Amino acid sequence: MEKSRRGIEVDDHEPIEEEAAELDDGEEGPQIFLQFGDGSDVCKAIMERYARSSAPQHHHLCASAAAMKSILLDEGLPLTPAAYFAAAITAFRDSDSDSTAALSAFIAILIPHISAESLTPVKAGEAVVVLVEFLKDPPSGTATGTVRSVVKSLGFLALRVDLEDWNAVQLPLDTLLAFSMDKRPKVRRCAQVCVEKLFKTFQSSAVTKMASKAVLYVYNSCIVLAKEKNLFKPDVPRNRLVSETGQMKILHLLTVLKQIIPYLSRRVNAKILADVCNHLACHFTCFTRHILSVLEALVEHCKVDVLVHQSQDIISSLTLYLSVGKKNPVGTVISASTLLHNLLQKLHDAEPNMFMKNLPVVVTSIAGFLNSDVNTSKHAAGLLQDLFNCLLDERVLQIIASHSSDNGRESSLEMIAISSACTMLDKMFTSFGFPSEHALAVIAFLFLKLGESSYFFMKDVLLKLSQTMNENEDLPNMNHLQECIGAAVVAMGPERLLSLIPISLDKGNLTCSNTWLIAILKKFVIGASLQFFIEHVAPLARSLQKAYNKAKKKRLLHNLKSCSRDLWDLLPAFCRYPTDTSQSLASLCKMLIVAMKEDPSKHETVAIALQELVNGNRNILKDNQHAKQGSYFSICAVLEFAHIDLASLPLDLSKKSACRNIEALSASSIDLIQILTDIFFDSPPEKRAYIKEAIRCLAYVTESASMKNFLVVLLEKLDSLVKKSVVGSEPSVGHAQVSDKKEDARMAVEQKCEKTRCLVMELAPALVEAADEDLIIIIFDYIRSSLSAIDEPGQCKAYYALSTILKEHSWFCSTRTDDLIDLLLSIKGPADHEVLKNRFLCFHYLLFNLLKSKEEKTYMKAFLVLNEIILTLKSKKESRKLAYDLLLNISASLKNSESSIEESNLERLFYMVMGYLSSSSPHIMSGAVSALSLLMYNNPVFCLTVPNLVTSVLALLENKDNEVIKATLGFIKVLVSSLQSNDLLEILPDIVTAILPWSSVSKHHFRSKVGIILEILMRKCGYDAIDAIAPAKYKGFVKNISEARESWKKPREIGKSDTPQESTDSKADRFRGKRLRADTPRSFEKQSGAHKIQKVKPRKKHQTANSSATNSNPAAAKNRKSESLDRGDFSVSEIRSGGKTSGLNKNKRGNLNEKPRQRYNNKRKINHGNLNGAVTSPILSQEPNKRRKLKHPRSKR
Repeated sequence: MEKSRRGIEVDDHEPIEEEAAELDDGEEGPQIFLQFGDGSDVCKAIMERYARSSAPQHHHLCASAAAMKSILLDEGLPLTPAAYFAAAITAFRDSDSDSTAALSAFIAILIPHISAESLTPVKAGEAVVVLVEFLKDPPSGTATGTVRSVVKSLGFLALRVDLEDWNAVQLPLDTLLAFSMDKRPKVRRCAQVCVEKLFKTFQSSAVTKMASKAVLYVYNSCIVLAKEKNLFKPDVPRNRLVSETGQMKILHLLTVLKQIIPYLSRRVNAKILADVCNHLACHFTCFTRHILSVLEALVEHCKVDVLVHQSQDIISSLTLYLSVGKKNPVGTVISASTLLHNLLQKLHDAEPNMFMKNLPVVVTSIAGFLNSDVNTSKHAAGLLQDLFNCLLDERVLQIIASHSSDNGRESSLEMIAISSACTMLDKMFTSFGFPSEHALAVIAFLFLKLGESSYFFMKDVLLKLSQTMNENEDLPNMNHLQECIGAAVVAMGPERLLSLIPISLDKGNLTCSNTWLIAILKKFVIGASLQFFIEHVAPLARSLQKAYNKAKKKRLLHNLKSCSRDLWDLLPAFCRYPTDTSQSLASLCKMLIVAMKEDPSKHETVAIALQELVNGNRNILKDNQHAKQGSYFSICAVLEFAHIDLASLPLDLSKKSACRNIEALSASSIDLIQILTDIFFDSPPEKRAYIKEAIRCLAYVTESASMKNFLVVLLEKLDSLVKKSVVGSEPSVGHAQVSDKKEDARMAVEQKCEKTRCLVMELAPALVEAADEDLIIIIFDYIRSSLSAIDEPGQCKAYYALSTILKEHSWFCSTRTDDLIDLLLSIKGPADHEVLKNRFLCFHYLLFNLLKSKEEKTYMKAFLVLNEIILTLKSKKESRKLAYDLLLNISASLKNSESSIEESNLERLFYMVMGYLSSSSPHIMSGAVSALSLLMYNNPVFCLTVPNLVTSVLALLENKDNEVIKATLGFIKVLVSSLQSNDLLEILPDIVTAILPWSSVSKHHFRSKVGIILEILMRKCGYDAIDAIAPAKYKGFVKNISEARESWKKPREIGKSDTPQESTDSKADRFRGKRLRADTPRSFEKQSGAHKIQKVKPRKKHQTANSSATNSNPAAAKNRKSESLDRGDFSVSEIRSGGKTSGLNKNKRGNLNEKPRQRYNNKRKINHGNLNGAVTSPILSQEPNKRRKLKHPRSKR
């Protein structure tokens, strides 16, 4: 039978898990779940559980229980577990071999449920004697299950004897220890569990000592026997039967030791520790795994003073075993290396000298596995990193920092340990060849932990790394080696690293050495010296440029030019938090100005370097840690691997130092801005971006007066060009050829003036962010004067510059509101998409600030801006999308504002749009409804808090204009799609009452639109809720919609009947998402990618007759279909779902007997609630309504 576990519940106690006793056949019985409370009959519970079983062992168990019950009844004793136990023990003592199995199982079931008051320690001791006598001399042929049940009962009874009395404990403990090495697995395992529980229960130190001595006695007996038979020597021939028995006994003993070591006395653990490590051979034996497990338990639980005396022997044994390497199993190698690691870590705090002394040997042993398989090398690398982390604590790092030369390397034990460990890693390279990923990870970790001191300790390792890089430079996948050398760059700095691995030019061969290092320096240099770049890197780049002029071979020319350019590209890396910014910046700026004038190819490098200098110091002042770390991802990734923070590097990141650096930058910034501006005007568009960004950064550190003077001079130069063009435009008298030349010159001047004006507009946003009030006014005046005088490309840049002013300086909106509105409204709306986009950016920031204003006068000015937006809603598609995006962005800005009146500001926007609903122009009303639909889609719950919003829109259904009705039905569809069912129930009567009258109008798809809205409402609120409030004359229509929903749901359910069922929630969620995508307005369907227009194929000839039967006016039907196709405001998916026709088609006029194919071709197309209508302002002149008006369905004909 299968091994299983059951529980027995007694009284009010929790269920106790219990393994079933093994019965006569040696098999385990089934799980026993006996539930009985106080006063319950054990025999009755057993009978109820096993009376119907056909197994003979169950029959025997039931018979034994019945016999015990009969005895108790004859003697007039109560049927309690204690009485049953007394009778069972007596019967077991006098039983024969046939009844022993059942009685042993019965006793094992009873003991856990006998109360301590009923089973006293004296009675438990007497029962122990009975069971031990049986176990010492069991009858021949006793089943394994019987022995196991007796051992288990003995374990229970051992916990009930007097645990403070060694004499009471000794007998059961000795017996259980003996059976814990039994050859029968189930008996052995049961005994081992009982021994462990017994040791856990000991409270008396005296009993613990005596029990530990008993374990030591058993251990010594087995070890002596094993030594006599040479069982620990795998190469000695031995009798198979005897040696196997002896070996297995030792293995079982080691298993018991592993479990009870935490509970043994200190002295016994010390003796076992001293002996067991001597039996760990250098080659794998059958005892190796168990010995390592015992040693691991001893190292974990022994006191440090115990380990100190034996640590040398343990380390010697383990390192000897690891020295064999791959000849031993991987699992034991990992266990041995982990054991060494744990031992040294435990010695580190208590005995640091011993830790230092043994560290090199342990590092050597573990490092040998860094080039093994992936798992082993990864594990070894983790152990070495932990050891180095323990070694290089703050105290040791301070000691290392005090020794700045090679002469002090061996002045202390710590320095000797570090030097030895680094030497071992150096030797490792000689044996490995190409190091593995994990070996490089350990070296990189040690570089970063040692910091600048790695220059003294790891010179040889770095040279080996560079040699490996030179030999394998052309190989792919060298990232790990490059990152390792990059860690050395971060740790010791580029100056010291280049002194060991120089990048030098061979003037004879015109070749450059170690050029592979440039790419590594570019990624990992931080906290370097600007003076070092000026004095060493830049001159080397110039010498390479001179050698390039002398070289003739094409390959040499390419290599020299590339190397020279790459060396210059190191400039941004040397500008990452340099250590001497304030001292070396003046000389650096002079060099950069000369370089930018002489070589245009250096413009981008210089611009990026200046950004690094400015942004680095600004981030320090702003304490922006995220910006600091995000800029140097490769460096931070290496530091994170070593658990080192960027702030822990030897960098001067103080705010005081940053202020000094900003002052030094300010002194030279205006000169740099001047030359960068000249370069900006002469550069092509693709190169102006980084130059403009550099100017923007420098503007932050430049004094306001200097920036103002710079801009004034720049604009004066432009005015002089304009005046020159005006003078050139005067009529000339004389020869026609001279006149033509003057005209050409005038045109050239005008073109240059226009180009310069556009470039000034493009440059202006870079100056705006850091500008003061005076400079902002100058820039705005220039934008105002230029907007009407330049073409659309220039206007695009002017609008962007103006939007930047409004974004970065909100005060300007409030102080110059009238000027801004006059400027923006005086210029005709552009046709270009990009120009309109930047113009709407200005509207966005202006309207946002106007809505936040508390002054009524300023608030009313917002209508002037909103007029432009509403007008654009009725323009062409591209412009309309920009207007919708603008409304969404404004509402999102108001919603995310931190202002305490956030909601009232958003309400203002709704109220303003609602004001257009009172317009007399249907064109304007429909546009306002479309805008409200969009705003409501993003704020559905908030819209319910706006008073009269829904009722005001629903009132528009009383209107007679088809454009207004279409927009209103679209609003309602978005409303019911966006709100939850609980919110819908509050306004459901108003919605249903308002839309149902239009269900009788088939023109313009109003009937279909109403059907879709009702379908959504039924899905969310249920048919009953709608039917209860629907007027009697429309109940038939509502019922048809409900039946249509059921008709297309049933085929889908039938089709899925053979497939696994999904949960109702998952189906509803998926359907809800699908319908919501189908029901959203067209303005944001494109954005979500959910809306697709399905084109309708032309009708075939044989369908014409059938289709004509459904429409009394074929020409009108054709025109209506053409209009629908041109508008694209319908979706077939709203009519059909799952291949079935919607119930809306059942109610259409026509032949009810037409074929399904005819119905498919003739079905109605349902409009999506189009928001793409045009809106005009109620304040501006209103356009006359040219559309044909409909009669309201309630009006009398």
